Amino acid sequence: GLVAIIMLVPRILNWSVALHFVLFGDLGAREAFVASTLTMQGKRAALLKDLVGWVLVRACLAAALAALLGVLLNIIPLISGDNLRLRLALTSGLALVWAISALIIGAVCTGALAKILLSRYDQDLAG
Repeated sequence: GLVAIIMLVPRILNWSVALHFVLFGDLGAREAFVASTLTMQGKRAALLKDLVGWVLVRACLAAALAALLGVLLNIIPLISGDNLRLRLALTSGLALVWAISALIIGAVCTGALAKILLSRYDQDLAG
């Protein structure tokens, strides 16, 4: 686990903009990985810092959502009393809200990751 992460992180950081070179730079896969590695030389620490920040923000958003919905789930018995149909309806509604919220968080965070990686590619084009 940990050894694999330690071995893979530098390689993943090197290859972080390879897809951009394939899509926008008209390079083949092999050339794109080489270009990405060259582009990321001296920039890996900054990218790693950005990625750690991205992971922390995503984790905090997910934790906040889970905490809020956990509180709301604990309130349901107080609101519904012995009415099992109401409990089921409220719980199902919260599950739907949780699912939709998780999708929104995932989409926004994936867009933020794309923006981080695109900015690295654009920096290379700018010189």
